[in-house]
Amino acid sequence: MHRAKIHSGFSAVLRRAPHRLVGGLQLRSRPAFFCLEITQKRSHTVLLAPGLGDAIAAIPGASRDKQGHITVPVPDIRLDLLAKLERTHPVPAKVEVVEIARESMDEFVSAVGERLSAVADPAELSGKLLSELRASSALVLAVPCHPVDDDSVKWLQNAETALISADLQALEQQVCKQGAVGEDSELDEAKLRKALSNSKDPTIKRDADDLLKTVLAPGLNSLRSQLRAGLPARVARAGLEGQLTRSGQYHTLDPRFEDLARAWLNAIVTWKPLLVLADVPEADAGDAASTSDQHDASSIGNSSSQTLQLHVEKQGIPCLTACVTLENESAALAGEPEFLKEYLESCGLTDGSQGGPSNTDLRPWRSQSAKIVEQIPRLLNQLTYYTAGEKEARAWMCPRVRKDGSALPFSLLSQGQPSVPQDKTGKGGSSQQSEGVPASLASRAIHTSFESRVKNVLLWKFEDLEGLGISDSGPGAKERARAKGLMKKVSGQHLLLDGDVVEFDLK
Repeated sequence: MHRAKIHSGFSAVLRRAPHRLVGGLQLRSRPAFFCLEITQKRSHTVLLAPGLGDAIAAIPGASRDKQGHITVPVPDIRLDLLAKLERTHPVPAKVEVVEIARESMDEFVSAVGERLSAVADPAELSGKLLSELRASSALVLAVPCHPVDDDSVKWLQNAETALISADLQALEQQVCKQGAVGEDSELDEAKLRKALSNSKDPTIKRDADDLLKTVLAPGLNSLRSQLRAGLPARVARAGLEGQLTRSGQYHTLDPRFEDLARAWLNAIVTWKPLLVLADVPEADAGDAASTSDQHDASSIGNSSSQTLQLHVEKQGIPCLTACVTLENESAALAGEPEFLKEYLESCGLTDGSQGGPSNTDLRPWRSQSAKIVEQIPRLLNQLTYYTAGEKEARAWMCPRVRKDGSALPFSLLSQGQPSVPQDKTGKGGSSQQSEGVPASLASRAIHTSFESRVKNVLLWKFEDLEGLGISDSGPGAKERARAKGLMKKVSGQHLLLDGDVVEFDLK
C-alpha cells in the first residue's frame, strides 16, 4: 500500500507516470505511478441579467469558452490570508456562470409584463427559454427597481408565477398517468416504481415499493400542491423555506426525496436556488456614504430596491443591489480609464475602488460583480475547505451532504458557516450534523478515488492559523500551529466545516 498526504493539487484522473511531485501531491513512501490531470463536472448558474456576463468575464482570472460558459475564480479573503500565512501562491476555487440569451431574456421580460398588465391570456414561456433555465443549478435574476414606482415586488411575483405555471405543467406531464395535467390527475405509480427499481443503488432497488409509498409519491403530491397554490418548489427544500412558510401547511420534504426524484426535479425551475439582483438605475448605484472607507452595501439603491430586499429575505432569498447597465458599461470601458471616468461622472459617480472622490458631489461606485460571484457557492450549497503546501494554497468546494449523501440545509442568508464544537472523540457532536461534511466525501473534490482511500486527516482550524499571524521567515502557520498543539489528527469520517485547512492521509 502507498501512503500519500494531500497538501494541494488538482481535480484529477489517474494515468501512469514516473514518480515525482505533481500538483502539490507529495508522496511519502515508495514511488507510485500516477499523476494528475484536471477534470471538472460542468455545473453552472444562469444569469437572467443581460450584460452581467460581460462584467463577470472581466473579473481577473475569468475566461469564456466557445459555448459562452464563463469560468470565474471565487473571491476568497480566507484563501488570500492563508497563502500569506504559508508564504505561497493562492489558487481559488472556480464556478461557472452562463448568461441567458438576449432573445430569451426579452421573451421572459415580455411574459412578466403581460402578467403585470393583467392580460387575460398571457403567453406561456417557450421551450427554448425553459431549457436554458432547466440546464442550470441555480439562478441569478435581475429585477428592475425604478425610483418613480414601487413595482419591483410585483415584478418578481409575476416572474415567479410564470415559472411556477410552467413547472406545474412539466412536473405533472412527467409523473402523472398518460401525462395528464390537472388537480385530479393521478401519479403513475407503475412508472415511478419502475424508475426506482432500475436504480443503480441496490438499497433503492431493494426498497422500491416502500420508498415509493413513504417518500417519492407523498413528496411529488406535496410539490404539486405547493405549485398549484402559487408557491415556488424551492420552499420545500431545507434552508430555503423562508419565514412565510415555516409554520404553514407545507413542510420540508424527506431528506431522501431529492435524490430519489432528481430526474424529475431537474425540469423544475423554481426548485433551483435563487439570488435576486435589485437592478437600479445608474443614478442610484452610488454609495450614499461620501467617502470610500464608509462603504456599506445597504447604502446603495433606492426605495424600490429596499422594499424588494425586505420582501425576498423574508422568503429566505438573498438579494444584492447593483446597476446591471453600469456593470456592463464599466467592463466594456475597463481598458479606457479616461472614458470610464467621464461616463461615471455623467452619472454623478466616481470610481470608488480608486479611493475617495475629489469632487464631493460625486458618489463612489463599486462594481458588484465579485460580490455576486461570492454568493454562488452558497447558492450551490457548497462547503469550502483548504489545502496548503510549498507550491500553493488552494480552495476546494464540495457539496454539503451527510454521510448518506442527502443534502444538508441551505444557508443562503448567513455570512459563513458557524463553528461547532467537536466532542472528545473528534467525531463531531450531534449539533454538528447540520453543518459538517464527512472528510472522506469532501476529499472527492480533489479526486473521486480518495473517498475510499482516506485513512486519517490532519486538521487545522483557520481561526487558529489566523491568530498566529503572518511571519516573514521561519516555518509557516501550519507548522507553528502543529508545534503549539493546535493541529488535530482525526478519522476519515470526521465532519469538516467551512474554512477548515486539511491534509488527507491516504491508504
